[in-house]
Amino acid sequence: PAAPPVGLLPHTFERRTLLEHVDVDAAFAYHARRGALERLLPPWERVSAASSPPAPSSPPLAVGTRVTLTTRVLPLVRVAWHAEHVALDAPHAFADRCVGGPFAFSWLHEHRFERAADGAGTYVVDRVHYAHPLGTLGALLFDAPLRRMLARMFAYRHAVTRADIAMHARANRAAATAAARQWHRRCRTAQCRKPAVSTWR
Repeated sequence: PAAPPVGLLPHTFERRTLLEHVDVDAAFAYHARRGALERLLPPWERVSAASSPPAPSSPPLAVGTRVTLTTRVLPLVRVAWHAEHVALDAPHAFADRCVGGPFAFSWLHEHRFERAADGAGTYVVDRVHYAHPLGTLGALLFDAPLRRMLARMFAYRHAVTRADIAMHARANRAAATAAARQWHRRCRTAQCRKPAVSTWR
């Protein structure tokens, strides 16, 4: 079965964070690399993740990719969450829906990467549309704690994303600086002399 249209999912949670001096391509690429999901799982959730791409050569965010998250809620009780990637608009967005677990076919998670209007960076946006399995009663009992859990989880994910991208940028700058210094040292030892005869005609 298909996921219900967003309009039929009555609840929405959104977390938006500005990554300063980061372009849309870099923000998307971070999430598209292999191992990104595992990196972004909060340690307190004790969740294991396994992915099943539609083909061995498929990229991690390919439409049709299945992801299974398993967590232990009691010493002998495990709960599995099965998600499927249903949309990809690189480098601006991708989306997944829950196809198995407590919110099967009533949970749609949009990941968006939006350039800041002033050019200051990129907004990472996580937007979740959902319906409670028990309807109105479920919303009354569980919506407040669910939203607190989502707020904590996405705050962690966005903080890790910002820190990792900044670390990668520093590493790239350091590598570029080291390469430039090596080039200048070679020039000083006459390993990059200009040709004696010009080839221009």
